[in-house]
Amino acid sequence: MEFTTTLRTSTASPSDHTYMGIPLENILSYVVDDFRERGVRVVARAVDAYVVAYDMDELSYKDHLYLVLPGTVNGLPENHPGGVWPLLLIANRINLDSAGASM
Repeated sequence: MEFTTTLRTSTASPSDHTYMGIPLENILSYVVDDFRERGVRVVARAVDAYVVAYDMDELSYKDHLYLVLPGTVNGLPENHPGGVWPLLLIANRINLDSAGASM
């Protein structure tokens, strides 16, 4: 699914970026049938040791969190060393209070 979101950083002005990714909710539903009932929490850890945890409230917002493979639009890149690709976890909505849950 292609989506556009605004990238905000402490070192640059906000800018819109378009990504191709899979809603994290879809992946969780595939892997754990009853992830909502189990109260799943997702913890993302970056290479620079930055850590963020998403609870059920955040995981329940439709089209909020996406897993994205950087630099690809038409599938996985070929011949990547070791067959391992970096993934981004991107939050598409900043203000969750006005976004509306999908539950």
